[in-house]
Amino acid sequence: MGGKRKKRRAHRKRHQAPRQTAGTPSRRLPPWSLFVLLGFLLVSGYLVYPTLKRLVHPVAGNADDVLDLASPFPPLKRAASPEPAVRFEDFVGSRVCAECHKEEYRVWKSSTHGQAGGLPGQVPIIAAFNRSVLRYRDATVSPVRKNDSTLVFIVSYPNRKQKEYPVAAVVGGGHMYGGGTQSFFTQFSDGTLRFLPFDYSRTSKTWFSQRGKDYHWIPVDETLALSELSEWPPHRVLGTEKSFMNCQNCHGSQIRLRFDETIKKFRTEFRSLSINCESCHGPGRRHVELMRQDTTGTREDIGMKSLAVLSKDESLQICFQCHALKDVLKEDYLPGMPVEHAFSFKSPMLAKNPYFPDGRIREFGYQQNHLFSDCYLNGSMTCVDCHDPHTQEYRDIWGTPLQGKFDDGQCTACHPSKTVNVKQHTRHRPDSPGSRCVACHMPFLQHPGIGDRIRFARSDHTIPIPRPEFDQSLGLDNACSQCHRKWPVDSLQTIVNQWYGDLKPHKEAVTALLHAERYRNRVEAAKRLLTIDAAHPMARYAGLVYFIREYLRPDMDHLEPEIIMRLKALAGSSDLDIRAMAMMALHLAAGERKEIIAFLKKNLAAAGEEEAAIRMRWAMAVDYLGTQYAQQGETSMAIRAHRKALQIRPDDVVAWINLGNVYGNRKEYDKAIRVFQKATQLEPSNALAWTNLGLALAMKGQITQAVAAYQQAIAVRPYEANAYILLSQAFLHQGDTFMAREVLRTGRKYVPENETIEKMLEGMEAGLTEPQ
Repeated sequence: MGGKRKKRRAHRKRHQAPRQTAGTPSRRLPPWSLFVLLGFLLVSGYLVYPTLKRLVHPVAGNADDVLDLASPFPPLKRAASPEPAVRFEDFVGSRVCAECHKEEYRVWKSSTHGQAGGLPGQVPIIAAFNRSVLRYRDATVSPVRKNDSTLVFIVSYPNRKQKEYPVAAVVGGGHMYGGGTQSFFTQFSDGTLRFLPFDYSRTSKTWFSQRGKDYHWIPVDETLALSELSEWPPHRVLGTEKSFMNCQNCHGSQIRLRFDETIKKFRTEFRSLSINCESCHGPGRRHVELMRQDTTGTREDIGMKSLAVLSKDESLQICFQCHALKDVLKEDYLPGMPVEHAFSFKSPMLAKNPYFPDGRIREFGYQQNHLFSDCYLNGSMTCVDCHDPHTQEYRDIWGTPLQGKFDDGQCTACHPSKTVNVKQHTRHRPDSPGSRCVACHMPFLQHPGIGDRIRFARSDHTIPIPRPEFDQSLGLDNACSQCHRKWPVDSLQTIVNQWYGDLKPHKEAVTALLHAERYRNRVEAAKRLLTIDAAHPMARYAGLVYFIREYLRPDMDHLEPEIIMRLKALAGSSDLDIRAMAMMALHLAAGERKEIIAFLKKNLAAAGEEEAAIRMRWAMAVDYLGTQYAQQGETSMAIRAHRKALQIRPDDVVAWINLGNVYGNRKEYDKAIRVFQKATQLEPSNALAWTNLGLALAMKGQITQAVAAYQQAIAVRPYEANAYILLSQAFLHQGDTFMAREVLRTGRKYVPENETIEKMLEGMEAGLTEPQ
């Protein structure tokens, strides 16, 4: 679908669940909200002031109380990677592939991957430019097409100067059957490409936006304010960078977003905004060089791994790079790198689980719920068993092309007995929609988190048995009702029971999740949810995280031996996500016990090349729990959790900043200052660490030092709007109205897109702001 981003990142939320359009995620942090009026603004600007080192002095007191983590774990062993380094320069682009693979290139070029996006003038525009005006309650937006390659959104406010946002990138073309859309990005002055929240639905033939209060997609009308949108002002960037909410690297090929220290701006680079050959096959430079040297075709080493020899899970991971909710572990991922060392595909369940217990989409998701299907769990089904990877058309397991998405051959190639007497199985006429396999087992379901005003339905990849009453209990549109709208659900269920008798039960791990709220105590819950033998990795993980959230707390006085036994067994899983989460659970709840620490150290030592990936998952999860405890007012538990994250990854700047936030909100400013200083030492270019340090100093009353910290934030990242705003406030506090105004003027010069700076400056220049 066009331009669908990761949806939300709640205040201090570690995991980025998807925007109700879609990752993850990167690990974006909000600023510490001691100044309530600020919120989090992703903007930029530049000023040159004396650096912090000249003005900020150590805080009196014992630093060991805060900075000494007393970690029982040895440092990470930095073993050399067995994989060759993958560089951006190693990708050659699809046109080079076409020199030898002409037919594959031809069919790819006209596929949905080949037409996934591009620059204005390079791709068809389906959105209604020059034919409509978006009328919000507080503004109007005019989509204007000036010529074939120039698109612009003109935003007009009452009594304010209008602003233009030229389109720099187009994502999507409305291709998706269940609701296709097109989205647009604009270039910001800091070098980022940012999503504009003016989407167009080809299915509904209307512009729509995402409302911030519930993340529903709704058509634009005057009941909706531009200021109420989840994405206004524009702050979601193309590419993965921890300073921003982001679209990860899915809506294009080999997207790289990095801060260039020489020009103090971001560089957004990509090979294309289509999904090219190397997105799946990996970097092609070495392959091309080898093949040009040897035209006989007899080489054993062709410089590229054949995707035909991948295992079931390896094949799925190629697709899950984009077609899955995930948390980002490494921001510099490029295709060809070890996928699970860069992404955690299950950890979004620790936040707000995107799936119902049986795998159907609870809010928004991609096709990763394939992993809940019997065809995967009990068979060998991969994505390319049904989807031709080059044409994106449909085929059977033998590679035979099919007529379309409703062709029974997708299923009957593996289930040929169902073709012997179709009516006996379906109880419908063989030529009717009710006899189509996918109509009953893969119905198109509207994603609940989207709302119901813009069509966004996707085929259910859990491939379930139709269960009308059960589906209704989850709030889902059951397959039978999609054709029989006038029939009551209980009547449909009666007919299903008459035709098929007792339906196949859910997997044991799924049943345990369905009944999770019924368990009377922790031990009973552990017996059901911490399933050791269940061959269902998604449900096992979901049960594990449910148990952690509901029954575990930091450093518990007592944890039953059976629970410890079950967590230890899960810590031996071959699944990286399950293993890391089980180890985190033991560390969280019983990490003060010598035998537990010895067990965890032994497991880490045995992890080998996977140790770093396990540590990243473990630290990210326990740090996320810390943010949740803090939001619930349980700050002592939050501190314990953040410190545990730092015990396993002492150089995790995100966890240090989160820990400082908790101390600051507890008004323990000396500790907060120490922690933020530690964060700036670990990552001197982290503008957020400098900004939060300035906030802590300001709350401590050290305004001069706070000014220097804000100045340093601007110096290391010139496009840091919060630092301008806070610096201006600090000058006002000192009674220096002139400098407060000059700071904002400079901010407006370098951050013309930031409306907060603009409004503050307008008020100040009108004489409405007095020194505080």
